[in-house]
Amino acid sequence: MTDKRVVYPGDELGTSEEFMAGDGTYEKGGMIYAANIGELEFDDNSRYVTVTPLTSIPVKLKVGDVVIGTVEDIRGSMAFVNIVKLEGVNRQISTGTQGSIHVSKISRQYLDDVRRGYWIGDILRAKVIQAEPAVQLSTEGSELGVIKSFCKVCHEPLVIKNNEPYCETCDRLWQKKTSDDYRQGLVR
Repeated sequence: MTDKRVVYPGDELGTSEEFMAGDGTYEKGGMIYAANIGELEFDDNSRYVTVTPLTSIPVKLKVGDVVIGTVEDIRGSMAFVNIVKLEGVNRQISTGTQGSIHVSKISRQYLDDVRRGYWIGDILRAKVIQAEPAVQLSTEGSELGVIKSFCKVCHEPLVIKNNEPYCETCDRLWQKKTSDDYRQGLVR
């Protein structure tokens, strides 16, 4: 049977004897309920009931995703990143999503200090290597790393000179783990 109508969170959709709870639903005490606002659909062939959201649901990160974020804090051997975008997806990422990068996951080359790879305020591209219970990131690989940074002294944007981040105002090279498309504005 095809029954498409709008349902709201908590609406009873049927019993677990009739159907199985599919996407956008949950089962409690033998009853199936809507988990979000959406369009209800019963599938007689698969025996699933689903609710297709009417609004965009924030993205949930998974291993292998590539994200854009800002380094918010550095403590000990960890950099803490506020994740703002999932590359290749136009939907919003859930607010307050943070990840961490251990110094051993910054580069394939050995680094003894996180500050040799990043500074607070750096914008970077990283890969999710663990999604739960806490998001862990890596920037190992030429396409990953800092995509925009500013001079520690004068706060002007750094450019690349001799394959290193360079401040044209201060005439100084800085050490960082940059991506191969640093400052090209490429967010895939």
